[in-house]
Amino acid sequence: MVERCADCGFDLAGDKVEVIPTAHYMMGGVQFNVDCTTEMPQLYAAGEDTGGVHGANRLGGNGVANSTVFGGLAGDSMAATLRSYHPLADPDKTAIEAAHQRAYAPLGRRRGDLESVRRRLYQVMWDDVGILRTAAGLSRARHELNNSPPRFPSWAWPTPRSATI
Repeated sequence: MVERCADCGFDLAGDKVEVIPTAHYMMGGVQFNVDCTTEMPQLYAAGEDTGGVHGANRLGGNGVANSTVFGGLAGDSMAATLRSYHPLADPDKTAIEAAHQRAYAPLGRRRGDLESVRRRLYQVMWDDVGILRTAAGLSRARHELNNSPPRFPSWAWPTPRSATI
């Protein structure tokens, strides 16, 4: 702050500096109801896109809490609305179990050599994809990344499959 004030011609350490309250955020936006619905059907609003929770201003740091709380309320409200349009079917236990198996499968695998992959990627990016780029360098990087085998065993790379849920 000392440097910032000096840039503006004020000596924060040696002189008096005028301090006045200001609005550090301009709160406004979509007016919404307690359940985050709006006047427009199927439009929900939460977080800093909304107006009315904090008036014209809010304390710094409240934005995350605001988005979290009202985002949760909006989600609950949307879910209730969707259920009224389309009743939920019973869960497919086979699909849930298959998704569970896919999600947890990597945890049972032998660890790969992530550090050598990271070093190789770093070197390619440093050599050919930095701030100053050329067509030849980008082509070289693309070739290196597409044609060099990864340093993970082949079983470590998941096989693409279509969604089943």
